[in-house]
This record gives sequence, C-alpha cells and structure tokens, in this order.
Amino acid sequence: MENNIKARLGDIYSISTKKGFGFLQFVKSPANDKSDVELVKVSYDLHTKIPDDIERFFLNDFFMCSFLSK
Repeated sequence: MENNIKARLGDIYSISTKKGFGFLQFVKSPANDKSDVELVKVSYDLHTKIPDDIERFFLNDFFMCSFLSK
C-alpha cells in the first residue's frame, strides 16, 4: 500500500499502542541531497488520550531519531 501523506515541518503524529498514545514531531526534512537524513522528535511518555495542547510534550522530555530519506 502506498502512503501519500506529505509531512511538513512541525507536524505532530500520534501512534496508538496497547499502553497508550505516543507522539512524534517532524522537525527536519532532507535537503535536495537524497543521502541526507530526516529527523523526528519522539515523546518519552505514553498517554491515555490525545490532549488539545499536544505541543507541550516536545518542550522538555523527548529524544531525537534520524533516518535516511528515500
């Protein structure tokens, strides 16, 4: 299945798990160079619901994850 979602800088996504919701924020897209990496912030904690002020999860407690773009 092809995913046609185009992430924009600052977009926040939730991931539903059996233990709660995890959150990640897209913070860097690769330059035109295909060997560059994409970067996301990942919230450490899981939460029982998705709050209205979701941005606050990325103020202090998060880690960064990088991966190669296509």
